[in-house]
Amino acid sequence: MKYPIVYTMAKVGTRAMAQGIRDAGFHCPEVHTLDRKAMLAQVKPAIDAGELPSEQMIETMALRRRLDRKTVRRPFYITAVREPIARNISAFFQNHKQNLRTIDITDASIETARRAFDIFMKTYPHDLPLQWFDTNVLPQTSVDVYQAPFDPKQGHVRSGRVLVFRADCPDAVKSTVLTETLGRPITVARKNESTAKRYFGLYEKVKEIASFDEAFVNRMYDSKYARHFWTESERRAFRKNWLA
Repeated sequence: MKYPIVYTMAKVGTRAMAQGIRDAGFHCPEVHTLDRKAMLAQVKPAIDAGELPSEQMIETMALRRRLDRKTVRRPFYITAVREPIARNISAFFQNHKQNLRTIDITDASIETARRAFDIFMKTYPHDLPLQWFDTNVLPQTSVDVYQAPFDPKQGHVRSGRVLVFRADCPDAVKSTVLTETLGRPITVARKNESTAKRYFGLYEKVKEIASFDEAFVNRMYDSKYARHFWTESERRAFRKNWLA
């Protein structure tokens, strides 16, 4: 039996998949990195402050050790992709305690939105989703997902022990594919939790006022990542949405 691991960059809509897999009786870790250096860097601030790392990081490190010791049999990785600029803005706000320490996140005024957007542009690692598969999945699994043709109409592809979904793939399709892949009935049912976030108003305002120069937009949508998972017409629509 496969051992499912939801292994993704943040904010690509995989929480519901992980929960659906757990509800089917699997122990399913949900992790964002399995790179040792990255894990150590993430836990260092907590350790330095005399605090324990988050439960997710403790689980991630425990999984890393089990994989190293080969005590995980038949690991199978489930991951997802999302349009890079939208994903980056969402991930930036998710980590608002670190990224927006000087901002009142409950203030959705245009002035505050412009300040938040400026911080986003200057500090966020914008190429993270473009590089994620090469820096995380390939070293961990030896699977190059870019070698498997991707059909946007299907919204998913399996390459060896890696299954990739687009975030906008319908939940019904995800449920069917995961059921067939893992051999147990799995139901994926997403819930929209964003409106409950304290920063929701500011987040929406930043998306409303966000605009990018042509060179930046081209870097995002001419990337190997974007060209592989989205059609030319889809990428053209993304450009139109975000261009200044």
